[in-house]
Amino acid sequence: MQLSKNIKYGFVFGILSLFIPLTTFADCPDMPMYCIKQEGVAGICEDEGNIVAGTCWNWAAFDCWACDQASIDCNNTYPACQGQCNAMTPDEYQAEGCATPKGPKNQSK
Repeated sequence: MQLSKNIKYGFVFGILSLFIPLTTFADCPDMPMYCIKQEGVAGICEDEGNIVAGTCWNWAAFDCWACDQASIDCNNTYPACQGQCNAMTPDEYQAEGCATPKGPKNQSK
């Protein structure tokens, strides 16, 4: 009877341990972000400045991308955003089809 319990617990532990490495992706670092105001047509991205903000795991991209709070921080930091900026990591910036930024108009405060 005890052997049966040990095998059951061992099996459950073995299955769960397969998922433990996946949770390590959820720990994303703070990164520099571009505060981007998209102007009309895709690919025309106005870089209003930059900030350093936390990132969150994006399963679709299998990479760390800007968390929602980062865009709020951009809009609070740069009045030129007029509440319309999105925070983007360099990878997101390229994935959105934006050209390589010339450099922000403003530096983070």
